[in-house]
Amino acid sequence: MLTRHHSEEVGAEHGHAAGRLLLWIFLGTAFVLNGYLAPFIFKDDPLIGDVSAAIGAVLLLLPILKTAIEDLLHGHIHMNELVALAVLAAMAQGDFRTAGVVAFFMLISLVIETRSAEGAHAAIEKLIHGKLETPKMN
Repeated sequence: MLTRHHSEEVGAEHGHAAGRLLLWIFLGTAFVLNGYLAPFIFKDDPLIGDVSAAIGAVLLLLPILKTAIEDLLHGHIHMNELVALAVLAAMAQGDFRTAGVVAFFMLISLVIETRSAEGAHAAIEKLIHGKLETPKMN
């Protein structure tokens, strides 16, 4: 069983990793958005938008691909593997903007799911340890 001190350390470490993931998402998203905006700014050179979208798609794909590979090595198949295949297929067709958008939505949904689970976990911890406050009727 985890002690309170160990649980807090794991929570702090997980929070730091989530912060890095959010930064990674914002960085990749900026490149993908630039991929959409660049054709309007650089009308003579569409390659600028394509390269930017490709960089963003790769940045957004890396965390998904890392998790998918780890899952496969442990014999698990989850949504990460399917999304990695979808993003790689879009990239293989040269549609880096779509690849970036698909990866973005996957990562954002992962962040939302993780935050929701952390809140539920904290409430369960309080309930188990008897620290949940009961509402008072006036």
